[in-house]
Amino acid sequence: SQRRVLRLCHRADRPDGDISASATSGLRFSEVMDPASLSPFDSITLTRVAEPTRSVDLVVGQIARSQDLRSFTFVPSFNLDHDAGSTEDYFLNFLAGAGGPRDLAGNPLQVTLPQVRFELAANQPTHRSGGRITRFTSPDEDEPIGDDTQSLPEWTGQHFYDLEEGLIRPRAVSRFQVPVDPSQRIIAPMTPFPSGIQTPLSPFGSRMTHIYRYLTPTEYLHLLPVE
Repeated sequence: SQRRVLRLCHRADRPDGDISASATSGLRFSEVMDPASLSPFDSITLTRVAEPTRSVDLVVGQIARSQDLRSFTFVPSFNLDHDAGSTEDYFLNFLAGAGGPRDLAGNPLQVTLPQVRFELAANQPTHRSGGRITRFTSPDEDEPIGDDTQSLPEWTGQHFYDLEEGLIRPRAVSRFQVPVDPSQRIIAPMTPFPSGIQTPLSPFGSRMTHIYRYLTPTEYLHLLPVE
């Protein structure tokens, strides 16, 4: 079918206001969708401002999906930040074009979905929450932004940016040859790391590649079978 229709609803009694801080936002499509095209960091986002410019402006969450791949729900990781007596604005945003929601055939939506604003109910207790989302769309995507004379990247280290895919990739493996005999170590003894293994404190997990130690030629010979 060439006709794709999106029905949007907030799962609350009053979509235009008086929303709970624990509310989720539900979407239902008329066709089976590609779940990989619906991301809580790119194609469907919830923000604290209408035009987000900082990584802290986005709400951290995940996309839940139905078994038929027609209904999708943005679920915040925590209740939305709220001060008792206030009616904070939040904004549900949809990315248009090839980077937005697509069906299983790869077809994007034919219409651009408008931004949806909603207000939190004032009669809720104060709740503090926040987060930071880095999408790796630029080496310098968060304020303060550098200029032509100075770059202010958020991340440094031995990695490469894949800005098209929104990824950072590790440095390639370096291979070389050296002479080895019992009087010469292969590289050098492994330098102790006194702080232990450290990875980012992230509820979504993290990975770290770490070489435990090198072997000297003598140690290597001891591991060989004796005939």
